[in-house]
Amino acid sequence: MRSDTAKAALCALMAWPACSQSSGGPTTAIATIADAAPADTDAALAPQDADGAAPQTADALAESNPADSKLPDTALPSACTGTADGTPCDDGDPCTQGTHCVAGTCSAGQQLCACQSAADCAKPGADLCLGKPFCDLAVFPYQCKLAGGPVACPATGNPCQKAACNPATGACESLQAPDGTACPSLDPCAVNPVCQAGACTPLAS
Repeated sequence: MRSDTAKAALCALMAWPACSQSSGGPTTAIATIADAAPADTDAALAPQDADGAAPQTADALAESNPADSKLPDTALPSACTGTADGTPCDDGDPCTQGTHCVAGTCSAGQQLCACQSAADCAKPGADLCLGKPFCDLAVFPYQCKLAGGPVACPATGNPCQKAACNPATGACESLQAPDGTACPSLDPCAVNPVCQAGACTPLAS
């Protein structure tokens, strides 16, 4: 048979109504067990304010710490900030010289290069059969030059067709001779051969 103390402990865990009896030792045992119950671990470990306010969380503590706050980004000062006009400065462009401060800003200076990219060398209506324009960045100061020109188109082997370079594209294209253009024929019996639709055709044989 279980002792009164064991019964009291079981009643405390199960919260039986029958355990609320005022007589005997069970009530005292229940109180003893409740008093001996360990405090909540999280509550015990949480930091307490000196004034007894609710414990602060780690996030709240971090937000209140000024050392953890990020400083705003600060732009680098201009080379001409607080500098007298006429002071030499660097505008970051390798093709300029004589740059100097004017009203707190680095002036553009004198441009030494004819180009800094292929786009600077492109000209409307340029004859691309002379070569493709590009900006030569290997030699300073940079200059526009032509590459792959002039274009030489190979023979077609057909007397009524001629290969020619298209100035707008720089590519070789086959052009037909006008109909009726005299052409040499491989047929010795052909009489007065002429070009017709790009082919050498005899008028009679």
